[in-house]
Amino acid sequence: MNNKVVLVTGSSRGIGRATAIEFSSRGYNVVINYNNSENEANNLKEYIQKSYNVEALSIKCDISSEEKVKNMISQIIEKFGRIDVLVNNAGIVFDRRVKRN
Repeated sequence: MNNKVVLVTGSSRGIGRATAIEFSSRGYNVVINYNNSENEANNLKEYIQKSYNVEALSIKCDISSEEKVKNMISQIIEKFGRIDVLVNNAGIVFDRRVKRN
């Protein structure tokens, strides 16, 4: 099976999860990126593999770290040989207070 490969950042929950499921339903192998939601990512991986007959890989990676992202990409290339589609779903939040006058 020579399926295309999609990496969806922040895909263990919410919109990212739905995006990963949609791509897998269309025959893509899916890389599930998470930072804190390991159980959800692993459950999604199992669901995708059983439901859509594609491969899935879950990888913990804080996408705000360039070094960690490089490591994640290396793992994906080692497993699948390529990345065909990247969905940048994860958000990096820098909370700041807004002063009122």
